[in-house]
Amino acid sequence: MALSLVPSTGSYLFTPLRAVHWGPGSISNLPSIIRTLVATYDKNAKPNALIVTGKSLREKTPVISNVTKMLEKEGMFGGVFSDIGQHAPIKQVKAAQKLAEENSVNVLVSIGGGSPIDSAKAIAYFIHESSGSDHFIPHIAVPTTLSVAETTQNAGFTNEQGQKAGVNHPDNAPRAIVYDAELAMHTPLRLWLSTGMRAVDHAVETMYRAGAPPQIRHMALFAIKGLFETLAECKDKPEDVEIRQKCFLVAWESLWPLARAGALGLSHALGHGLGATYAIPHGICSVLTLSETVKLMSVNLQGYDLACLAMAHAFLPPAYQGSVKPLGLDAASAPEADQRAAAKQVGVAVGQLVEKLDLKSTLAEYKVPREHLEPLAEKVDAHKPEGAPYDKQQVLDAILKKIYE
Repeated sequence: MALSLVPSTGSYLFTPLRAVHWGPGSISNLPSIIRTLVATYDKNAKPNALIVTGKSLREKTPVISNVTKMLEKEGMFGGVFSDIGQHAPIKQVKAAQKLAEENSVNVLVSIGGGSPIDSAKAIAYFIHESSGSDHFIPHIAVPTTLSVAETTQNAGFTNEQGQKAGVNHPDNAPRAIVYDAELAMHTPLRLWLSTGMRAVDHAVETMYRAGAPPQIRHMALFAIKGLFETLAECKDKPEDVEIRQKCFLVAWESLWPLARAGALGLSHALGHGLGATYAIPHGICSVLTLSETVKLMSVNLQGYDLACLAMAHAFLPPAYQGSVKPLGLDAASAPEADQRAAAKQVGVAVGQLVEKLDLKSTLAEYKVPREHLEPLAEKVDAHKPEGAPYDKQQVLDAILKKIYE
């Protein structure tokens, strides 16, 4: 039986996402999107949008200035909050919330990577809590990286203790997304490519995430294929706007909008433990952890999840398939040894892509003390989902020690 037919029952839970616009120059749709979303909740309300972003985009590029002028021209500009830093410190999120409330903002526009986008989701959540409104303030995400935070209902931030925290609600998800590669041309290549590895992480971990619908896993397969191809193309031709646009679209497929909570898998869980604590960018967390995580999963996974990960091998470009026979959509009927070999090669291929993109790094480079490895493994183990196919010692020995230096 082909894997595409297994399992035969399940559920797909939609998010409140209403529209996605893409293409170079598609930011020009922003005023009409804002009008439509505001009118959905109050047809008589005057749109008043707050831009949520970071300092680099505002100070080093024309992106925020150009969007500000567009909104001012339409009479819907409600201000800019540009102090969002890496991993979205809660102090900054709360300051942005205060500005939004003081300016009677009725729509949020996040522009940037995962931190501004997650911050806007958290702002909407906290405004909903404090106002007692029966709906969340609408949020339009305009990504300039490949983190794909724009498709989820999770809003991650760094709490007062410097630890990763967050809020989750189905209505947290942005109502609209704009993928405009012209804006992304201002994103430094290393940041762009490293967040592309974050998208690879999304796609690969979707293959063994418990409860992921078969249709979502199938979409992730094409994201794996597309990301391996387009990220390498972008490395070779960083000024090609069409390649960056393709990157956006395949990254979107890596984390298709689905109402769900929690980390996708072990690589993401490790990233949550490493990122905010040691100031490691989201994308670099995936660069560090994904390859060895997948190799561990290839040993520990069972049944359907193993077969799904093995199936991903056939969607790698031929240069990354090694000497392993591709099993394709019939991976579920292949011998277990063949499934494990194909699954392991996916992990090997991730490492090869990291090297191709000149992104290879270590925990030591980010000043993670060696004595912190075991406590990190314990923390990840303590918060793992029931039935997770790994334990503390495996996380420590098979992943953290291997990526230390």
